[in-house]
Amino acid sequence: MKPFPTRKIIQEAPFYLIAYLFFIVFMFPYFYMILSSFKTSQQLMAYPPSWIFEPTLENYIKVIFDKNFFLYAKNSAVVAVANTILAFVVAIPAAYGLAKTNSRHKGKITYLVLLCQMIPPIAVVISFFIIAQTLSLIDTLSSLIIFELLWTIPLAIWLLRGYFINFPVALTESAQVDGATLYQAIRKIVVPMVAPAILATSIFVFIRSWNDFVLAFFITVMKARTLPTTIDFYLVYTQIEWGLMFAAATLTTLPIVIFAILNRRYFVRGGTMGAIKE
Repeated sequence: MKPFPTRKIIQEAPFYLIAYLFFIVFMFPYFYMILSSFKTSQQLMAYPPSWIFEPTLENYIKVIFDKNFFLYAKNSAVVAVANTILAFVVAIPAAYGLAKTNSRHKGKITYLVLLCQMIPPIAVVISFFIIAQTLSLIDTLSSLIIFELLWTIPLAIWLLRGYFINFPVALTESAQVDGATLYQAIRKIVVPMVAPAILATSIFVFIRSWNDFVLAFFITVMKARTLPTTIDFYLVYTQIEWGLMFAAATLTTLPIVIFAILNRRYFVRGGTMGAIKE
């Protein structure tokens, strides 16, 4: 019979307590938002805040049926999915090239990619607005997809490069010896073997596209608006409709949470794939 690992539990207990403490601190605002979305206006204004109350779905009913919710949800889904797919079409070969090239400039190119990803959208949104207006792309999904790629492609390249660095190049070289092109070797050998890493990266790219507010707010009017931009619907002249705003925010974040939960197994595998040198 194995002895009970008391010493190990005592040593690891502080780390678990700190982890749970950080989890509670960072998740409390999200929990409060969800809880408040089921409150009436009177319950939201109550002081001190009431934690036990009779929940209502009135806020969700108004958000879904009074504000054309399904159109904005469809727009968000189209932009996020299309952006994720197009970003990987460019990012996978680019990241593999940066990871395996022997060029003395690859370090500069890599940091240039990182620099592109770090540019705040608010700094260039006016230029994008003028370009979209010139090309008659105002209030279109295509403009959002094209402009958002300027951030999602560098993000995907930067993350995937870390996974490709430790990928054994001998596998692609063997495929090329057998007659495959480099593109075919990447598509048929590299991509299937690093699929968990790609899925883990897709979570970040999808979240980045789904949560975009600045571009969608300035380049769209009504027809191509996405869910994050609908939050300002509830900032009226007389008051802030907190209940409706919390309900809209909860519905906006729900697909991200579901997507992350469904892919959590691949996220963990992908997150550790690049940590071990082959």
